[in-house]
Amino acid sequence: MRIHCAEETMIKRAPHLLAAMLASGLAGCMTTDATTLPFDLASTSGDAASSASSSTEGDDETASLRTRHYVRTQLDWIEREAAGGEGEHIETLAVLLGEEDPGAFASWAQAHHGQLFSDLREPEELIARIDATR
Repeated sequence: MRIHCAEETMIKRAPHLLAAMLASGLAGCMTTDATTLPFDLASTSGDAASSASSSTEGDDETASLRTRHYVRTQLDWIEREAAGGEGEHIETLAVLLGEEDPGAFASWAQAHHGQLFSDLREPEELIARIDATR
């Protein structure tokens, strides 16, 4: 049985972030065994387009959940490293957000540190502020 990891792509793009992802519990893998999938394979409509759409929506939702969990658990480190414009935590956030250049994202976060972190009430607000500013 082949094991698929959503993080495989991230690990290939940014191998130096592996330790941070493992530390935050983001390296969970799923098997292709139907009993472990988050949806029922038998309930698909049989339409290739809708199956692809469902898969993409599920992938997006999973990525969003992982990103929110990461921000919630690592916010202090993300803020410190954003202030300095570099670091594994801010670069891991960049990868989770789909940024192509984590270093450039860290520099951008440094330049916008006040906007991003001032009066932050909930960790998830950071993601909304990044989306609104970026």
